[in-house]
Amino acid sequence: MDISTSDKSLFCTQLVDTAANNFGTTEVLRPTTLVMEDSVYMLVGKYSRTTPPIQGENERGLLLVKGTVTEEDGKNKIWWNETHTAKPPPKGGYYLLTEVVGGGGSGTVMHDGTPIFPMQAKDEDGKSVLLSMRFTPSENKWELSFVVTGKGCRDPSIAEWEENRPFMMAHCDGGYYDVYMSTWNGAAWYPYVEPINRVWGNSRG
Repeated sequence: MDISTSDKSLFCTQLVDTAANNFGTTEVLRPTTLVMEDSVYMLVGKYSRTTPPIQGENERGLLLVKGTVTEEDGKNKIWWNETHTAKPPPKGGYYLLTEVVGGGGSGTVMHDGTPIFPMQAKDEDGKSVLLSMRFTPSENKWELSFVVTGKGCRDPSIAEWEENRPFMMAHCDGGYYDVYMSTWNGAAWYPYVEPINRVWGNSRG
């Protein structure tokens, strides 16, 4: 199942109403999608225009919403079946991060069924950094990756590629793209190749 940019915008509009009704949220930030079989998962930041985020306090929280895409009167519509707060526990240096939100791109489902979302945050210097969030079935919880990388990079997306490993690409300072390879379960990220200074894509008519 493919999710177009227009679909994503429509889903976000519908999600604002759902989030407001269930969590008192007035805005959703950086929607990050993942498709698993017939279900769509969208990770969003929830924001209610309260006090600015401080390390560990007043943070913009995360909502994980599960839904099913249907067609109604020739238009795509998503029915949100479940809405949960997602609060992965901070580890070590993560206590110094603020504004931990979804990366805004797409996540992936690994060959063993593990879902991984791309994430970004701000470090103690106020610079954007990259990380990921994965679900650990044995512990029934979401966990952040152990390693923060990509200082100055943003808008990451994740895909499974060689040797069933997740790869992440993000736009970085200087106008180029960095590619990072992870351990098999998305626990840590490392630079993979030289920065990419141009990205081509195929437009669909």
